[in-house]
This record gives sequence, structure tokens and C-alpha cells, in this order.
Amino acid sequence: MRRIGVIDCGSNSFTLVVAELAEQGWVRAFANSMPVGLGAGGFQSQTIRPDRAARGLDALRVFRETLRNYGVDAVYATGTSALRDARNAKSFVDAARAQCGIPIEVISGRQEAYAIWKGVLLTEPLAPGERGLVMDIGGGSVEFAIWERAEDGPVLRWLESVDAGVVRIKDLAKPTDPLTDAGAERLTPFLDDVLTPVDAAIAEWRPRVLVGSSGSFDALAALLRSGEPFAAGEGVHARAEPIDATALRGVHRELLDAGLEDRLAWKGMPASRAPYLPLSSVLVQRMLGRMGDEVRVARSPYALREGLVELAVEADLAPSLEPVWPNLYA
Repeated sequence: MRRIGVIDCGSNSFTLVVAELAEQGWVRAFANSMPVGLGAGGFQSQTIRPDRAARGLDALRVFRETLRNYGVDAVYATGTSALRDARNAKSFVDAARAQCGIPIEVISGRQEAYAIWKGVLLTEPLAPGERGLVMDIGGGSVEFAIWERAEDGPVLRWLESVDAGVVRIKDLAKPTDPLTDAGAERLTPFLDDVLTPVDAAIAEWRPRVLVGSSGSFDALAALLRSGEPFAAGEGVHARAEPIDATALRGVHRELLDAGLEDRLAWKGMPASRAPYLPLSSVLVQRMLGRMGDEVRVARSPYALREGLVELAVEADLAPSLEPVWPNLYA
């Protein structure tokens, strides 16, 4: 059985997925995420700080040993917002190749959004005829995609990446802790400006399902479950998890009022997400407000990494993913 490894070098966490390939597709054999904070403290100066780079390389060394243990046939690593922005990104990419033997392809925001959408599709979050909005809150950027589930398959209508990630907001805005209503309100002018293209797309396409993916939505869902695991169902791929929008608003209220020490004590709260989750919740509630009443919410257990696996399989394990990206700027 052939195996491939996919590494997401994100602005907050580095994540590894090992996938086993078969004639009928692939299954996720292993996954591991490590908090790195690659972009922390560097968004304003557009640099990767030395201590953050060291943590990133340490994570890649751990992943390298895992890849060896699994005997993978190919490895694909991508860099996202922090590496897109940093003036010294090449130094980190060169060090990753020289010290860890891992080549990193820095992808554009729209490529990232497309790969996230490809991963989310595997979890089947939409019913036939529904139109959904994917939202993936990262450290440096937030990726969005609007698509519908048509009779002959999924139809992608729109996608975008905006520089509104929670590590970036924390570095630039220096929000109070607890955030409070006043602190959330102070972010409104910035969010209104940076999310203008998303608001326009929502007004045009009117999606009725918000599908969240990756760490922030994982953490919000875990809080709603009080840390209990989600039964994703049987089958080759995990299924999307329904989220109660009313309960989500209740958690939002608590996140605004609680300080970091209190949040860390909550059952189900991942320690690496606790500093940023109030900001994530502000972003989620803002998008729900723009989408209107009676919006269904779901969490996809899959995101960028699984989408990259799909692209690698489509590329027949080519040395690079570059040939498989569609024209996302037409």
C-alpha cells in the first residue's frame, strides 16, 4: 500500500497527515498537529522571528521521523499566510529543506482556499440543492469558498482569502483580555474593511449553510461537546458535525466575558487555541450575522491537509502540486 505525507505549515500550527492510498481512494492513517506560532509577533514587521523559526524546524524534524516510520512514497508541504507575507520566508524554506529534507511550496491565498474546499467536500456537509460557505480561520488569514451541491456534483461559485487571521489580529490590534463587547466592537472597522469582498459574495450567492473547518471550529465544537469526541460515522472519510447555532452564540457570550486563565480551565478547551478563540468567535458571529436568519452550521473534520491529499492523488503523486492548481484568478 502506498502512503503519502502532507504537511501544512500554518501561521499558528504545523499539521501532518499521512494518507494510505488504495484503488478506491485513500484513508487518513495518521494525523498530528503541533503549536508553532510561526507568525506570532511578526505580522507587523513581515518577518518570521528566530524563535518561531526554530520551533517550526523542530516540528518538521518530528514530522520527518514520523514520515520515515510510515515509509511514505511522497511528501507535500505547503506554507500559508505567515510564509506568504514574511520577507525572510526564503530563509525558513531553505532551512526546512537543508535541515529536515522537507521542501515547502508557499501557496497563494486562493490556492489555500481551493485546497480547503477540496478537503471539506469529502465530509459531505451539504444536502442536495443546498449552497454553503466554507470558513477556515487561520492564524494569518481566513479562507472562504461558496459552492452548491448540484445533481451532477459540487459547483464552486466563489473563493477568497483575506488577511484577518486571529494571530494577525492579536498582534496588530492588541485586544484586551477579557475581550468584552467593547473590545469586539473596536474591531468592527477593520473587519468591515477586510471582509468587504466576502460580504459582497454572500449578498450575491446567499449561502444558507456555514461550514467551518480547522482549529478554531474544532475548538468551538469541542467546547459545545464539553471535550467529548465526535462520532464522525463509519466510512472512508469522516462526516461533517452539526453545530447548534444558538449554543454557539451562548459560547460566544462566555468567550467575550472570560479571561485567559478561566478559558484554559474550560472542559474541552485546547490550550493552544485559548488565547485566540474569542477573536475566532467574533469572526464566526459576524459571518452568521451577514448570512441572515435560519442558517445551518456544521464543522468539517477535514480541511487544507486532506484537500492537498486529494490534489496529490489527482496529480498521480507528481513531485510538485504546481501542475494541478486550476486557474483561480480568471
